[in-house]
Amino acid sequence: MDPQEIQTIQSSGTALIDMANAHMVIDQSQADEANEILTKINFGLKQIEAKRTSFTAPLNQSLKEINASFKRMVDPLKYAKTELTARLMVWREKEQARIRAEREKAVREEERRQKIKDAHEAKGHKVKEEITPVAKPMPFSVNDTTKIRKDWKHEIENEALVPREYLMVNGPAITAAVRAGVRDIPGVKIFQKETAIF
Repeated sequence: MDPQEIQTIQSSGTALIDMANAHMVIDQSQADEANEILTKINFGLKQIEAKRTSFTAPLNQSLKEINASFKRMVDPLKYAKTELTARLMVWREKEQARIRAEREKAVREEERRQKIKDAHEAKGHKVKEEITPVAKPMPFSVNDTTKIRKDWKHEIENEALVPREYLMVNGPAITAAVRAGVRDIPGVKIFQKETAIF
């Protein structure tokens, strides 16, 4: 990096800034001068960008190569993590379903035994001590070592029923339609805006 060259570019830019700040536009002659200053500023911006790129291009290339090298190491690990996580979550769902089924079966068995006891008591039979309830399975979280975070998610089931406040205007589609010649879209103001080109 040549400090003298950088200083020259910076001095030139400062002079153009001063010119632009001091320049007023109230007639055609001053408008022409403003266009000349803007052309010089645009040229200065291109010079600065070219100099910046000359410094950053090698760094960016090196960074790109470093990132690619690490990506080759990371991608297989990410894939393995995703696959194993998916298998773990499938097992958890099946295990939770199994435990729910066992609990429901235990509750049904307890209810069945209680009905038998109640029926015997209703007939005046002497019933021995309380029937020992069937042991319920331990809660799922006791034996599971999986770290879980529960997040609320959503899926659109019927887009037509979604309230308007949750909808988003498709800006890129409108821009493409206007560029293609559409000039009337309900709720959209379509107009031309001038932009100076340098």
